[in-house]
Amino acid sequence: MHLPDGIHDFEDLEEAVHYAEDVMSTRTEALAHQAGAGQVEVKMVRTDRRVNLDSGFSKELYLGTELIFTAVGRPSPVR
Repeated sequence: MHLPDGIHDFEDLEEAVHYAEDVMSTRTEALAHQAGAGQVEVKMVRTDRRVNLDSGFSKELYLGTELIFTAVGRPSPVR
């Protein structure tokens, strides 16, 4: 898993995705607040890339996973 603080290794894909979701949701929300957002909602889009194989040891080859995090929020009222 490539994150802003470095590379992290995991044995399990789902464990890696959950870790990234925890870390990046917090980071994305903080950046949105820094930019002036009040209440923030963070969304994640996950795309797994796999290729089906007709022969070999397995029927599917895992190529990677892309996670995109987006923060949406209204600006805070100026005081």
